[in-house]
Amino acid sequence: MKASTPLTLETVIAHTPEVFRAELDGTLLVAARYGGQGHCMDPVGLAIWENLAEPRSIKSLCELLCDRYEAEITECERDVLEFIAQLLDKKMLVIA
Repeated sequence: MKASTPLTLETVIAHTPEVFRAELDGTLLVAARYGGQGHCMDPVGLAIWENLAEPRSIKSLCELLCDRYEAEITECERDVLEFIAQLLDKKMLVIA
């Protein structure tokens, strides 16, 4: 993610095209093929990843997650923004 590109709830996110993924016992390992770091995802991370199979705004993603997990929207938005920032830094997601 570029420092000049602020991450907001309206930001549309998508998977990086060149990503390696492997699932084992409900845990997902994702890594960018070229120069990125790996990241192990728990079931919530897996739900986020699966819901980004097509480009989606962070706000839309949070709404889906809140419905699924009955979570508080402000807490979900804060946590998802942080998680998305980590995956952007590791080159696993891109701003669409």
